[in-house]
Amino acid sequence: MKTSHHSVGKRIKQKRIEKKLTQSELSDTICSQAELSKIENGLNSPTVQLLGLIAKRLGTSITTLLEDYEMTDRFQNIDRQLLSLMREEQYLELLLLIENRFSLESDDEIKLLLRYHQVIAEYRLQRIDFRTASVILLQLANSKDLVYDAPMMYIRIKMAISIFYAENKQFTQAEKIYKELETTDFLSVTMKVQQLKVLYNHAKLVYKIKGFKKGVLICTTGIEQSAQLNHLSYIAHFYYQRAECYEEMYGFDNRTRNDYTMAYELFKALEMKRYVKIVEDTKKQFLKQFHHKPK
Repeated sequence: MKTSHHSVGKRIKQKRIEKKLTQSELSDTICSQAELSKIENGLNSPTVQLLGLIAKRLGTSITTLLEDYEMTDRFQNIDRQLLSLMREEQYLELLLLIENRFSLESDDEIKLLLRYHQVIAEYRLQRIDFRTASVILLQLANSKDLVYDAPMMYIRIKMAISIFYAENKQFTQAEKIYKELETTDFLSVTMKVQQLKVLYNHAKLVYKIKGFKKGVLICTTGIEQSAQLNHLSYIAHFYYQRAECYEEMYGFDNRTRNDYTMAYELFKALEMKRYVKIVEDTKKQFLKQFHHKPK
């Protein structure tokens, strides 16, 4: 199991510098200066009790220290621009934009983002095959403790590799990556929510390859973890996905009807109109409020 104590240490160091405290001043009566130094450099992970004491002295909360660094506005703007071109399948324009930016860019994480989009665009243009693309992305994911220093990018890169494998019917390899991401121990709430996305994509994959029993188990785990994080939209999606598995296994069954109905009610409560319409258009016969057994 991997932990993101590198990110915690960086956040503590950042807050300490903002407060204009030395390591000696921050650690006084809390822990040794040597211990604090190891924490800030990602060599040790603080206990919850120690983290609470550090947070109190820094005038912040444990939650703030556990949260990963937020992406900068510039990072987000560049990412949105690249994603827009990617969605519109304007791969040549995307590659030109990356080429113009890359040599002028000094921020390592933005350069990583550019390289990530570049590999995907080259794969979509069939300039490289999926194995080459996967190897390049894997090298990016394994560089410089990315799982600790830029966990959001780590997940995105790994997910892209898994998608490449699935598109090329290498389902065992795709599942292996999903399982790795699901068992990575991220501390921040932000990253735990990202793991829900991993679980959901995993569930969709096993449904596609008719692994319905496995899909039920993955969705059940997803529902439980979504509830712990109070993330209602993911709960709704997992109920819908589990219902699809039940439908394939049992047809017009109480389990199927219960899950479609639960997903539908959540979609309505959350005003997710697109998904409400999907259920009404394709699964209405399963909904309890429109109960009638199909002929």
